[in-house]
Amino acid sequence: MGARVFLAVIGLAVLSAVLGRGCGTVSRPAVGEIGYVQPPPGVWEVVVAVDEEAERELSSPSVAGNDAAIRKMIALGRAYLCSPKTKVQVASQGGRSTRFRIMEGRHQGRSGILPADNIVKPNVP
Repeated sequence: MGARVFLAVIGLAVLSAVLGRGCGTVSRPAVGEIGYVQPPPGVWEVVVAVDEEAERELSSPSVAGNDAAIRKMIALGRAYLCSPKTKVQVASQGGRSTRFRIMEGRHQGRSGILPADNIVKPNVP
């Protein structure tokens, strides 16, 4: 009996996590909703693409992880750095990307594109 209860609790926790409810998880905001920039663990600033072409370039093997190439894109205005937890409003979503407008901070009013996993909303029960 104890094992069944344990498995049921684990099953509910997994289902809850998948649905983005409970267990301290976060979910992705829908178009028009407010979200926050969330970088991968250990990253202090997020490199934001200004358009789809820049996004493709940032994710290409020749640029991803190449500091000199990223700095060049920033210098050319094709990307910029954004702080974690910056408030954004989702403008559109497509594939694995989210387009947004920054709502606060040094880049307020600016648009950008990030992988969908990098835009989250707090879990609200």
